[in-house]
Amino acid sequence: MKHFKNFDSISEINDFSKVNIDLCYVIKLDPIVKIHPEIDFHKNFKNNGVIYVGKGSKKDEKKPSTHRFYGHLRDKKTRYSSLRRNLSAVFMEEKSFIPELKGKRRYDIDEEGNKELTRFIKEDCKVKFYKPENKEGLDKLETRLIKKYQPTLNRQKVEKVCNDKEDKMFAEKRNIEMPKFRDQLWNIYFDKINDLYDNFTKKASKLKKTSKKT
Repeated sequence: MKHFKNFDSISEINDFSKVNIDLCYVIKLDPIVKIHPEIDFHKNFKNNGVIYVGKGSKKDEKKPSTHRFYGHLRDKKTRYSSLRRNLSAVFMEEKSFIPELKGKRRYDIDEEGNKELTRFIKEDCKVKFYKPENKEGLDKLETRLIKKYQPTLNRQKVEKVCNDKEDKMFAEKRNIEMPKFRDQLWNIYFDKINDLYDNFTKKASKLKKTSKKT
């Protein structure tokens, strides 16, 4: 895997044209701190502070702002960013984020919450980028990085468990039956982040209905 040399502070990335390519990214907490009062999302078996692995493709050479990674850093992109929505669910109670339902299944948070979330991602997180090699493709690269880093907020329900030696060894290490989903295997907090996200979406829907009545 070709990769950028180090984890870089997101706040120090000034030239987004350099990452406006087909790549995957690994986001970690820096410093490694607790982000939920009860659930240790800052820890996995590697204690590396990695919370998210994602992928993005170049869409417009002249507009790096169209790249999926850049969308994670913008207040108004929460409804389109799984990282921002997952963090919103984690922080909802502690930071008093107000969940919002905008359109069909488009979940967001209030304006002040979005500003605080953007600040957190830029100031308290670092990122490392990887480029696919030998026609590997972004999907396979993303899966490889998820196995490598064990991100604690990835909650995708897609059947990507390979049942290869590495998958089987990790299932054995966790003392679980082989699950259906890749993230369910490699994220030891898969059920907990999904529970928090369900609470987040239910609250957004409830507030939406209440606002309509008034």
